[in-house]
Amino acid sequence: MATSPHQETEDGSPTAPATAPRRPFGLRGLLLALPALLLALITWQVIADGPLLALDARLSDALRHPDRFSELLSDLGNVQVAVPVLVLVAVYVALHGQWEGRPRWWLPPVAALVVLTLVPLIVVPLKEWTARPGTPAVPPATGYYPSGHTATAAVAYGSAVMILLPWLLTALARRLAVATAALLVLAVSYGLVRHGYHWPLDVLASWCLCTALLGTLGLFLRTAAPHDRTAVPARAADAGGAAGPACAAGSEGHSEGAAGPACAAGSGRAAGPEGAACPEGAADSAGYECAAGPACAADSDRAARSDRVADPARPARSAKPAGAVGPARSGKPGRSVDPDRAKP
Repeated sequence: MATSPHQETEDGSPTAPATAPRRPFGLRGLLLALPALLLALITWQVIADGPLLALDARLSDALRHPDRFSELLSDLGNVQVAVPVLVLVAVYVALHGQWEGRPRWWLPPVAALVVLTLVPLIVVPLKEWTARPGTPAVPPATGYYPSGHTATAAVAYGSAVMILLPWLLTALARRLAVATAALLVLAVSYGLVRHGYHWPLDVLASWCLCTALLGTLGLFLRTAAPHDRTAVPARAADAGGAAGPACAAGSEGHSEGAAGPACAAGSGRAAGPEGAACPEGAADSAGYECAAGPACAADSDRAARSDRVADPARPARSAKPAGAVGPARSGKPGRSVDPDRAKP
C-alpha cells in the first residue's frame, strides 16, 4: 500500500502516513458481479441443454487424453492436499499477527477458513440440482457440475496467498506467491480436463464461483482488517540503522544515522553523519549535534550550539571587562578606551 512520506505537525510530532485513495465500492461490486453473472449463464446452459454444451463436448474430445501425469495434476485439488496448505498458512499468519500485537490478528485466517467452508455448501447443491453426467472417460453418473476439485484448489491456494501477502516484505516474494497459487490452480484444471474427469464448462464454472468468493474475501480484508505492509517490521525501529545512504523516515528517534550522505528528517536523537549537511528540522531534535560538514540546514543554529552548553567539568571563563577591546596579548592586559577621548 502506497504511503506518503512522514510529515511533522507544529509541535514536532510525526503525523500518520496518508494512505492512497481507495477505489469506490461500486466498482468492486461490479467486478464481483461479472463472474457471478457468468456462472448463472453457464448454469442455465447446463440445465437447459443449451448450445454451449455442444461446443463444450467438442472441446473435451479434443483435449481429453487420460494419462498418469494428468491424474497427478488433478490430485493437487484433493481436500487432503489443498486444505492442509491453507491451514498451515492460517496458523502462520495468526501466530505472527499475535506476536506483532496487531489488532484483530485472528480475523484474516478465520475469514479464509470460513470462505473455504462455503465451497461445499455451494458446490454440492449445484451438483444435485444440475445432475450433469460426466465425460466418456468416467463411469456413468451425475453430479459433475461444477468441479469441486477446481473450487477447492482455487479457494484454498488463493485465500492462503491473500492472507500471506501482507507478511511478504519484497515485491518479488509477493509475485512468486501469486504466481505459485495461479500455477497450482491451472495445473489442477488442466489435469481434470485432460484426464476426462470433468467437462471444460465444469472447470470454467468453478473459476467464476471462486473469483466471486475470493473477491469478497479480499474486499472484506480491506475493510474489516486492513494491513499496512510498511508496519510489518515494526520491531526494527528500535534497532540501529543499517549502513546505507540514509536513515529511514519515522525511525522514532531511537536509531543512529547510517554512514551515508544524510539522515532523513525525524531521526530524533541520531547523530548527523560526518561530512554532510544537517537534515532539516535538526534544531527541534533534542541533543542533536551538527555533523562536521560544509553547511547546516536552516533552523539548525541551536543544534550547532548544543556543544557550547556550560559543562561542570570545564573551568569557567572569566568575563571580559566592559569596554575591553580584546583578550590580553603576550600577558599584557587589554587597553581600555576612554569615552571622553573618543573621536566623533
